[in-house]
Amino acid sequence: MVAQSGQAVDQISAADAAGSDRFDFGILWRIDNGTSVPSFLFGTMHVEDPRVTELPQPVMDAFNRSRSLTTEALLELEQLLLVGPELLLVDGSNLIQLIGENLYSEVTSALSARGITPDIAAVLKPWAVALLLSQPRSQTGMFLDRQLYQLAQQNGKPVFGLETIAEQLAVFKTMSLQDQISLLEETLAQLELIPEAIERLTQAYLNRDLAMLAELADEQFTGSSVQQNLKQRLIVDRNINMAHRMQQRFAEGGAFVAIGALHLAGPDGVLNYLQQLGYNVTRVY
Repeated sequence: MVAQSGQAVDQISAADAAGSDRFDFGILWRIDNGTSVPSFLFGTMHVEDPRVTELPQPVMDAFNRSRSLTTEALLELEQLLLVGPELLLVDGSNLIQLIGENLYSEVTSALSARGITPDIAAVLKPWAVALLLSQPRSQTGMFLDRQLYQLAQQNGKPVFGLETIAEQLAVFKTMSLQDQISLLEETLAQLELIPEAIERLTQAYLNRDLAMLAELADEQFTGSSVQQNLKQRLIVDRNINMAHRMQQRFAEGGAFVAIGALHLAGPDGVLNYLQQLGYNVTRVY
């Protein structure tokens, strides 16, 4: 579970020497305001890749020192069970009626490669199909956030969520049908490029290169107004909400907060917002 990366350390040192933005590198940050026990903010990647889930020693040390774990949303079973029904068409319509035969044929072909049968595909919402196809194929379901959740349970640490599942799904549920279809069409058009894009994101994450992560995310969200709006709602708007909500945990002290690393960097990132709120933000790793 523990690994080190000398190459990443060298890259960070070189970047510092070059005077790069202080929030451009690093996935583990100490957060304090001088009035409580320091807390930690850890940038995760929502994948089950062993290169990512093998936690570096500084991360484990910070986790072990912490009193609680906070993730983007609670990963308890009753919460996760809420996701399934939200993906489905429940108004009597079916996907082929909504998107037409030609696009539906592309969808069933793409989903069948992931073991999803046409009868299931027929009742999925367009945004749900786009979301499924844009994610890495799951083998074990033990992505990094869930691993941290289980570690917290094993060690008797209380676990909190910054958002509810309903809030996260609302980003997609409130999309118009036309925007959902546009998102689906764009996802299918880029389908063959998705594995390469995920690998580039993974390499940037392993190098703790937040600036590169942000640049790669910008590449994925360029083009249509649908993509730009999705980026605003998925990343920027949530950054503001999460930065404010994690203050309760920081006030308690000893918190270990784990959110996607894409939420950390840049002028609209959580690290910058926390600094504006008066916290001392110090890179640990």
